[in-house]
Amino acid sequence: MVPYLDSLDLSSLDPALAAKCHSGIVAPALQLLKREGYQVKVSRSLADLSAFWQRHADQEDLYRSSAFDCAFHPETSPAQGLFLEAPNWEPVGTVWRRTIPLSFSGKSLNLKQALEGLYVFYHDPLDAPRRETCVVECEAAEDIKRCTISYGGALWIHPEHQGKGLFKAFSLLSRVLAIANAGWDYFVLLTEDKNRILALDHFPCTSYTRGVWHKGVHNWLCTAPYHDAVRLAMKEVV
Repeated sequence: MVPYLDSLDLSSLDPALAAKCHSGIVAPALQLLKREGYQVKVSRSLADLSAFWQRHADQEDLYRSSAFDCAFHPETSPAQGLFLEAPNWEPVGTVWRRTIPLSFSGKSLNLKQALEGLYVFYHDPLDAPRRETCVVECEAAEDIKRCTISYGGALWIHPEHQGKGLFKAFSLLSRVLAIANAGWDYFVLLTEDKNRILALDHFPCTSYTRGVWHKGVHNWLCTAPYHDAVRLAMKEVV
C-alpha cells in the first residue's frame, strides 16, 4: 500500500479540471483527515482487502462481496482500493472498485448478461455456489454494452470512526482517484435497499433503477457514464 498522493495521477484530465480537483477536493479532504489524525493508503491487491475483512470479522455490518474477494479473482485483477488508517495506524475503513470489460471469452456482453452470468462477481462464474443467481429486470442494464465498467463497492468505515466528516472526505478521495484513472465508460454499483441512502451519498451515480435480485435479495442498480461521474465529482469543489 502507498500513500494516496503517491497514487494520484491527474494527467488524464484537462489541466484546469485537474487543478480544481487537487485544490478543491483532494487537498481539503486530506487536510480534514490529517487534522483528525487519519491518513489514506491505496492498494491494488485484493489480498489487502481480504486481510482487512479478517481483521474486522466481528463486525456484523461488514459485507464480504465475492466481487472483491481475492479467493475468486487473480492477483492481476484490475482492482483499486482505499484504506482509511486511524491515528494508531490501524485500517478502519475501505472502499474499492474493479475495472471490468463487458466481454467473456471473446464474446461481447451487455450489463444484464454480465450480471446474470455472474461475470461481475467471479473471474470464473463456475466458482460461484450452485444456487447463486442474479436476476435483472431493468432495461437500463441492457443499454450498457460494448464498454468497460468501473464496478464499485466494499465501502465500510468502522462505526467508532464515523462522524466529523470522515466518511464524506474518504468517499470524495475515492471518486477523484476513480475519475483520474481513465479507461472505463460507466460506473456501476449494486446496493441493497437498506444501504441505498448511503450509496446515494457516497458514490457518483446519476441513474438509480430497481429490479436486480442477487442471491434472492433486491438491489438497486446505480450507474453513471464517465463524464457524469466527473461532473458529480466537480460539484464538490470547495
